[in-house]
Amino acid sequence: MAKLLPLWTNDFLLFIAVELVTVPFSNVLLRYRVGHQQNNGQLRGLLTDQLYGIPTFLKTVQRIHNIEGVAGFYKGFFARLIELFIFTFVFKIAFGFHPAILPIKLLYTYPDFTLLQCLIYYGSTVLISVPMKVFITRSTTTRFRLSQADPSHEQAHAFKVLLSPTEHQNPLALYLIPGLFTCIALQTLFSFISLATIYHLIQFYLSHGQPGWVRKRARIVYIVLFLMSRALVYTPFEVVACRLAVMGQSERDDGAAVDMADLEATKAGDEESETEMVPTFSLENVIQLRENVVESDSYEGFRDCVIKIRREEGFSALFRGWLGSLVGTVCI
Repeated sequence: MAKLLPLWTNDFLLFIAVELVTVPFSNVLLRYRVGHQQNNGQLRGLLTDQLYGIPTFLKTVQRIHNIEGVAGFYKGFFARLIELFIFTFVFKIAFGFHPAILPIKLLYTYPDFTLLQCLIYYGSTVLISVPMKVFITRSTTTRFRLSQADPSHEQAHAFKVLLSPTEHQNPLALYLIPGLFTCIALQTLFSFISLATIYHLIQFYLSHGQPGWVRKRARIVYIVLFLMSRALVYTPFEVVACRLAVMGQSERDDGAAVDMADLEATKAGDEESETEMVPTFSLENVIQLRENVVESDSYEGFRDCVIKIRREEGFSALFRGWLGSLVGTVCI
């Protein structure tokens, strides 16, 4: 075990450096995908529409900066760090390398996968991604400053803010969030299938029996097709997963605020309670959540979420941030 630690800690430190640079971009992209824009003529002109406007990537950047400042771009960083640690450790033991955090490495490592390794990669990715998707999405979209939470008080604990009472008592309930497990399972499966399909289609041209110029061009085509499939296949699932993970965010924030207000009231006069135990950035949310606009039931599952997004916001909303997926894959 002692010999294994230096091997994967080096990669982990590298991934931390990558995260420090890319997390603001990922943060904005996540909020851009979560933001709801009602595509209905009868609802246009609502105060919420006028307040938030049409969601765009640059407008999301502007609102984060205006409402939360620079610190707002790094919300959810700790949750992403935990995900990096878990993925790095698991895949370093299973494969000796870490393909999940650097998707483009799959271009070169996929051909060496055995069937057992494919199953391990798929299963571990899904099992880890479901709870981490919840923590990353909610810690990014909440209006609370979780970095300043007081863990000595149950009502002020970060988990109390991010999780519902049922999820707080039984974390396995995160796997029962309607449609989330299905969405991430399909996302991982189709991403892997698209890569395998592309590789087998041009495998002949990548062989060493071909002239050098043929292999070079085939490699370029391989990379381009991989990036395009990443943007077109990965993005819709990512949008749906973010929407499913964030369901009930306003209710959780309001409930946590009431609980902490009650606790503060009982500690009135105590010098240690002069400040909030979990300060908020602002009472105003950076993005408009669906639950604040649509007075109807929540998403009931993966299929229901896709249908409602198409009906309420248009088909293009499912591909929100597709260019970000492309650029993000190239950058890492």
